[in-house]
Amino acid sequence: MFEPELAGVTLAFPMGAILLLMALCGAIADWRYLRRGGMPATRKQKQWIGIAVLLCIALLVILGLMETNAEGLGAVAGKLSVLLFAVWELSRWRVRRANPIRDMHSGH
Repeated sequence: MFEPELAGVTLAFPMGAILLLMALCGAIADWRYLRRGGMPATRKQKQWIGIAVLLCIALLVILGLMETNAEGLGAVAGKLSVLLFAVWELSRWRVRRANPIRDMHSGH
């Protein structure tokens, strides 16, 4: 991917940062949702994210055994971590949309 260089400093495109910010906002919304009595993650959802994490770790180990340079391996690890976090928060957003909390004060 094209990354412009300015005075020896590489400027990365902000897609990862934007994705991380969106996931953090989702995590805060999910924390509030759970605190108000929302539906927690199911055991199956936790198992799927655990499998995804293990697959990412396996990929990093395989890349490490293939003598990938440390900088590239670190970049892949960071991007995979942000991606997994964002996918998890997207699944939690779908749960929040499907199971809204009934407002006790509205009388409905």
